[in-house]
Amino acid sequence: MAQIMKRGKTWYVRLQHKGKDVWRSTGETNRSKAVAKADEIVSEVKGTVSLSAMFDKVLDLLTSIADDTERDRTRRDFARRLLQGTTSKLLLSDAWATWLSNPRKGKRGDPKASTLEGYKAVWKRFFNFELDEKPKKHAKAERKGWIQKHHAGVKYLHEVTESMAEDYASDLWGSKMSPATYNAHVKFLRSMFKTLTIKGGLSVNPW
Repeated sequence: MAQIMKRGKTWYVRLQHKGKDVWRSTGETNRSKAVAKADEIVSEVKGTVSLSAMFDKVLDLLTSIADDTERDRTRRDFARRLLQGTTSKLLLSDAWATWLSNPRKGKRGDPKASTLEGYKAVWKRFFNFELDEKPKKHAKAERKGWIQKHHAGVKYLHEVTESMAEDYASDLWGSKMSPATYNAHVKFLRSMFKTLTIKGGLSVNPW
């Protein structure tokens, strides 16, 4: 049975677990508040706390982060880590072919050949899916896409974060391309990710 005991100004929960004497701080100086937390602490120690209760506690801790930028960054990082176990995944290397076969890729039917070549060039600048293909004779050597050069560990579509998208947009702008070309790149990437939302297991569109 757990006991509520005071050390200095703070109340602690003391209990026996697996033959050991365990102490956990309630973080409270008020006994009534400490008692209210006691059951939660005992459940955590014994591993009987519900997943929902644990998640609520994490949300409370996230909400308590004072800095807006840091809070949002931490939320996105947690979301990314949670989605790593999702059953809906799409490899970046398969994204172009999957998008190409999707009937929803064009608002007015399939894009014409020249437009598709432009889209393909946009995607290859971000992720070059042809790197591992056997090059044609006398063909120019393929270069890595931006994500492969700067985030080699990213393999799936849902692992691309808003922060990465912002960095890539900055790279595009820094390459001195025209505003119209810059907008075309970002617009297509936004549209492509939107089309692949379900198959890619995306919770947000980073673009």
